[in-house]
Amino acid sequence: MGGNNNIYSTIVQEFFKKLYLNLKSGTAGNIPVVSDGNLIDSGVSITDTSAAISASHSQGTDQGLDTGGANAVTAADLKTLKDTTVPGKADKVSGAVTGNLAGLDADGNLTDSLITAVSAASAVSASHAQNTDTGTTSSTFQLDNDASGPKLKHDTGAVAIRNAADDADAPVSCAALTCDEVTTDRVAIPIVELRSSDCTDNDVNAALSAQITDGGSGTEDADVYLAQQVAGVLTNILIAVAGGNLRIGVSQPVEIVNGLKGSIETVTCVSDAGVASLMKVSTIIVTDGDEDEDTVSLADGTAGQLKAFSLKTLTHADDTVNVTPTNMSGGTKITFTAVGQGCVMMFNGVDWDIIGNNGGTIS
Repeated sequence: MGGNNNIYSTIVQEFFKKLYLNLKSGTAGNIPVVSDGNLIDSGVSITDTSAAISASHSQGTDQGLDTGGANAVTAADLKTLKDTTVPGKADKVSGAVTGNLAGLDADGNLTDSLITAVSAASAVSASHAQNTDTGTTSSTFQLDNDASGPKLKHDTGAVAIRNAADDADAPVSCAALTCDEVTTDRVAIPIVELRSSDCTDNDVNAALSAQITDGGSGTEDADVYLAQQVAGVLTNILIAVAGGNLRIGVSQPVEIVNGLKGSIETVTCVSDAGVASLMKVSTIIVTDGDEDEDTVSLADGTAGQLKAFSLKTLTHADDTVNVTPTNMSGGTKITFTAVGQGCVMMFNGVDWDIIGNNGGTIS
């Protein structure tokens, strides 16, 4: 029995010796923990552990941070931060250029305006009060800043309106134009186009143009044209030709030379080959001397149009001549056999009516 006591005594001594060796390096007041069967210093004081136990609570029952402290933040504060403050904060710009001014998008987020602070300062320094411009030192001013618009240009004391490339004049569109003089000298056929305010497809309702030939000082010639829309097509209705003649009408125009009295032509007939012009009021006939009957044909005219014929010269005593209209009332032709004979016809819209006859034979 005494031997067993000695064994027990030895075991107890070894236990406390080991316990002493394991704990002798620990911090007083810290809680020991077991590691690999040995006690070691946990590094946690009994005081901290007691405070943690006293501050413990059930999961999901937090009401705030530092509750009761100097920096208390409630759960409601955190919810406002999550729902309102953070989402309302503007986003930062990715890839912004240093020195550029900031801008805002439609959502209030920051954007790169692409405008440098230097250029903004330069624009501010160059600003001026509205309506105080007095002119420019540039001889050219271009409309639209993308270089595609027309240019206003100083041209030897005049204002020229040029295209973007400055290699041709640009068209001008306006509701009304008042001026003392209009000069058009840059194109081969100058033209003034007239459009009503309600024209469709930008149609030209009427136009005034000229074909000009300049052979030198004192030899200039110009044909002037007045055109209007006829059945949707811009058609010349009045032409003043260079020689002074005036041509009026569309499908069957009449040409006036020195007034109506001068609107004449001379036709020298051959068999079945003479043609009277509908552009002339009067036709003077000269036979060809082949001793047979010659013919002067006459196409349909315009309703109300007058046409006069006069046999001026019989080249041979046996010559005769007839006027044969395409359509004629009361016959198909009228024949003349002597100088001085003639007639006056009027087109009724379908046929030529002979309204005056001096010696002619209707057949």
